[in-house]
Amino acid sequence: MELFEVGKPFKDGITRYPEGISFDINKNGCNLLIYTTKFTEKSRQAIIKGDLKYGYFKEDNVIIMLFRFGNHQWIEVPYSIHMCKNSVELEEVTETEGFSLNIYIINSGTGVLEDTRQVELDIRLSKMLRDDVLEQKSMPYSGFNIRVSEFNRKYSTKALVSMSRALV
Repeated sequence: MELFEVGKPFKDGITRYPEGISFDINKNGCNLLIYTTKFTEKSRQAIIKGDLKYGYFKEDNVIIMLFRFGNHQWIEVPYSIHMCKNSVELEEVTETEGFSLNIYIINSGTGVLEDTRQVELDIRLSKMLRDDVLEQKSMPYSGFNIRVSEFNRKYSTKALVSMSRALV
C-alpha cells in the first residue's frame, strides 16, 4: 500500500501536473485526484470536511463519476478501467463495507500533496460500481472518448446527476 504524506511530493520526482480532476481504482481503493493551484480555503474545507454527495452515470462503455462537496457545483469525472495504468482485481464488496474513496488535493504547480480525505462509499453503490466496472472491462475501449464527448454535449451535469445509477 502506498503511503502519501501531506506536504511531500505526491509522486517522487514529479513536480508538475496538468490542472484537472481524475478518478481511478487501484489497490488502495477508489481515488479522486484534484490537481490545482487555484484553491481557496473555503473550497479546500468543503472537500476535506464538508458534506459529500456522490454517484455515477453509466451508459454503454462509459462511466461518469459524480461528486459534490458542500454546496459547490457537481464535479463529473469520466472513468474507464481501460485507462488504468495498473490493472487490479476489484475486491468483493461485503455486506458491511463499501469501497474506500481516497481524495487527494495536489498542487499542480509543485506536485506537493496539500490535503487528503478518506471516506467509505455506500455499500449498495460500491456493489453496483464493481459490477459496472467489471462489465466495462469486458467491453472495448474504442470510442470511449467520443462517447464521453457526446454525453457532455447531450446532457448537463444536472441531467447526469438525475440519471445516475446510484446517488448518495
